Amino acid sequence: MNLDRSRLTEIAGLSDPLGVLSIYVTADPDEQAERPAWQVRTRNSLDELLDRARDGDDRELDQALRGRLDSLTADLDWALSPSTSGLGRALFVPLSNSAVHQVSVQEPLGDLVRCNDRAYLRPLLSAWAAGSPTGIAVATGEGIRILHYQLGLAEEIAHLKYVDTSSNWTELKGPANSQPGFAQRSNPQHDLFEARRAQDLKRYLSSGHETLRRHAAEDGWEFLVIAGDPRLREAMVEHLGLEFAPTIVTVDHVVGMTHPGPAEIAEMVRPTLQRARAERDRALIHRLDETKKSARGVDQTLAAVQEGRAEVVLMAEDAEWSGQRDSQGQYVAGDVIPPGSNGNGLIPEPELGERLIELAMDNSTDVAVLPGDIAEEMAGAGGLAAILRW
Repeated sequence: MNLDRSRLTEIAGLSDPLGVLSIYVTADPDEQAERPAWQVRTRNSLDELLDRARDGDDRELDQALRGRLDSLTADLDWALSPSTSGLGRALFVPLSNSAVHQVSVQEPLGDLVRCNDRAYLRPLLSAWAAGSPTGIAVATGEGIRILHYQLGLAEEIAHLKYVDTSSNWTELKGPANSQPGFAQRSNPQHDLFEARRAQDLKRYLSSGHETLRRHAAEDGWEFLVIAGDPRLREAMVEHLGLEFAPTIVTVDHVVGMTHPGPAEIAEMVRPTLQRARAERDRALIHRLDETKKSARGVDQTLAAVQEGRAEVVLMAEDAEWSGQRDSQGQYVAGDVIPPGSNGNGLIPEPELGERLIELAMDNSTDVAVLPGDIAEEMAGAGGLAAILRW
């Protein structure tokens, strides 16, 4: 199943007293081996998880894992099949019931197997940050092609065709030639005619703003990329207005090819869209730098999230943090002993970043997963910071 915002929220809410098994797979379509390495990695990770459960003290977890994996043959075949659509596939399996949640996207999700109290979210959030819902509008002399582009997959959702009625217009004629020595004749004013036709086309393109607004609202676009002839692009942008929710990005070159397909159009605008996403991330860092209501580093950020003070968490996609959890469910970073505690009963937490994501989403805090090179621009943060509500 494809991923949208409501689906992401649903998966973020998955929990189970025995655990939720999260399996991420990224297929390599270029690997032609009988047993591709990406399949072997996933099978080996599942075997290692079973070995740890067998060697642990929780018999109930061990039995539940083995029982659920025995029932997942068809789902694992789906996730590990070269013919399954989407480069990235994921399974989320609560151990206490028979539900299985499948996700397939056209972006890599890495290869990872985890079993925690809740679904493991970080790969999904990272993919979402790099491929959030985007509209693409291509303005041509034939009208407007509108595409929905999300997580590497583009599809055409509307084509507003321009009907050229200029053949029905009264032919414009200029005055007779007044130069002596030339035959008197009447010449159509082609420049005026073409200018009138161009204005008619621009008026038509500008009328498409209501369709764009509707799709932006229904599909949750974060960006709208407008491509095509520069003069026609301007007509579309002009009528969308300042209150238009998505960030408008214009492509500086005319989209080539007579009738490119959705995937080809998406590939043409991809570099421009990547720059727009980088600007979005840097704007968050600039906001972090400008405000006094901020937290930097794992200690400050963790405290702010647990206290419900964080509005947005900025997290490097490749950074890792560890910590501990006390008997009240409170987390501390590293090997710090919480105030008022003697250190007894603290439970190690090797994946503190994932726990922080769960806490943030429980508190309606946004989590922005940043590429590593951009996250390095957060001075003194160590890959983790937050913009605070107060």
